[in-house]
Amino acid sequence: QGSLFWCYGMEGVSAFPGEKEVLVMPYTRFICTQAPIEDDDGLWRVRIRAMDVPLSTVLDIVTVWIDPRGWKTGSNYDLAKFAFAGGLPRFRYDETDADSIVPGSLSGLALFTQPTAALQFIVEELQKWEATCFRLVVHSSCSREFLERYFSADTVNPCEVLIVADDVNYWRKFW
Repeated sequence: QGSLFWCYGMEGVSAFPGEKEVLVMPYTRFICTQAPIEDDDGLWRVRIRAMDVPLSTVLDIVTVWIDPRGWKTGSNYDLAKFAFAGGLPRFRYDETDADSIVPGSLSGLALFTQPTAALQFIVEELQKWEATCFRLVVHSSCSREFLERYFSADTVNPCEVLIVADDVNYWRKFW
């Protein structure tokens, strides 16, 4: 990714000829380089500098599953095995072409019993590759701790969340 930056010039379709307007990709991270200024026409001018465009490429899909009950035996073992196989882990159309990955295939499956370990894993994964969509599967007993900490941080990346609950009615009201 490095200095990769994507935007589209809007001068050709802008209501304000001569403006240096651009349309940036969704989830572009930027900083304001000056305080916003209102001009004589009531338009606000905001000077920005793009810092990163994490979604300018195909997203890796990583499932992060947190369940304090563990994974060695029983239904959790069976579900994890099924999730791995069902996610088409980095399946390719052609085994000799590394770029022929089946769209939507799973880039990783990480199993945790502690929310703090899962959160640390997510931070480390984003340092390696920011273009990642996390599928979060969280047991209800640790869902509050995990999700409150996850969403309290910079969560620019898209995610999907599934709460696995024993008491569905309680957690449906809670979440």
